[in-house]
Amino acid sequence: NPGGPYGSGKLDEESLRKKSEALNTVGKVCRQKGLRLVYHNHKPEFQGNAAESEELLRRTDPELVSLLLDQGHAYDAGADVNAFFKRHHTRIDAIHLRDLKAGKQVPLGQGEYDFKTLAAIINETRWPGWLETEEELRTKDFSLADEAVQSDRQFIKKMFGT
Repeated sequence: NPGGPYGSGKLDEESLRKKSEALNTVGKVCRQKGLRLVYHNHKPEFQGNAAESEELLRRTDPELVSLLLDQGHAYDAGADVNAFFKRHHTRIDAIHLRDLKAGKQVPLGQGEYDFKTLAAIINETRWPGWLETEEELRTKDFSLADEAVQSDRQFIKKMFGT
């Protein structure tokens, strides 16, 4: 299935089986090498109310496979990211944070995403993972990159206290 297990708008059982098995296999290899497999999602895994991500977490071994939750991709797909995080926080090692406004990336805290609820859930669950800014330059002027990252970093410190 060219669009992955959810590429046609519904879960494709064979693609999902293959992907889950591959993740478990790679997770075993990583563990043998003293590493941990942390899978980074993109938008398709969160379409259809996170259907593919829910199934991947259900079908993979929690000892072998965890998630780097790309909150921006998941939110852009229309998923309830905060509810997903609350259900699966024990399987999530890190979160890439992004904010969007009308489908465009904006500095953290200047878009539509509900970071206050995410911060409350992180506090409530005592989640020990990593918060990372996923800065995809909103300009072609690379001299502005440091300013963008610093702005996002200040927001993370203020919102999450890290």
